[in-house]
Amino acid sequence: MLSNGIKAPVPLDELESHLREQLANRCVDQKIFNTAVGELGNAHLLRSEFKKVNRNNMKRKITIAVAVFAVLFGSSIIMPALAQHNHRNAGIWATDEVVPVLAGCMIALAGIGTVGYTLKSRRNAPVA
Repeated sequence: MLSNGIKAPVPLDELESHLREQLANRCVDQKIFNTAVGELGNAHLLRSEFKKVNRNNMKRKITIAVAVFAVLFGSSIIMPALAQHNHRNAGIWATDEVVPVLAGCMIALAGIGTVGYTLKSRRNAPVA
């Protein structure tokens, strides 16, 4: 640098100190990075663990979606039977009204129970 026009040694010393700091920080940063990678562990093992979590979340979402569908489907079976009973203005339930109401109730209750169980198991899941 002296040959390229910088005559005073003060700027050279300052540049050298900055350069040494940058090199030292880079080495420390690399050491910290390598230590962190070592503490995290094997990348393949981490990837498989993340896939498990994502797979469990997807299963839970699908279960909740099917359960909500069951609640809606059960309700759609119940409603026409109730409308038919109301239309007849009869106090006694006919077989063609009772069977859909009971089937719809069972389907809807199964869906409600599944949603409740899935959400409860999610809340009580152990934190890794």
